[in-house]
Amino acid sequence: MGRRRATRAYSYLAATLFGLTATLLTGLLWTGRFIQVWSLELAAVRMTGLLILVVLGFTAVSGVLAAVPFMYLRRRVGGRLPSRNEDGRIEPER
Repeated sequence: MGRRRATRAYSYLAATLFGLTATLLTGLLWTGRFIQVWSLELAAVRMTGLLILVVLGFTAVSGVLAAVPFMYLRRRVGGRLPSRNEDGRIEPER
């Protein structure tokens, strides 16, 4: 039982790190696009830089908070997802 519990904790940590990494990379890409469109001088303004940091902070928190429920759902459902028939219909498990 202890080994299984440790595996669960690791998978939640992995989901959290994945969500954090994905949102920060996305935020950095959009920041790069902002600088490409509006120039580096506008991004260097103190209030604009603060706004970029606040947005990156909110996206990091949202990425962490969004990844954990998806990992929980994945662990609960596991491999029990309904399968498709030849005609494309999804039938529940019996």
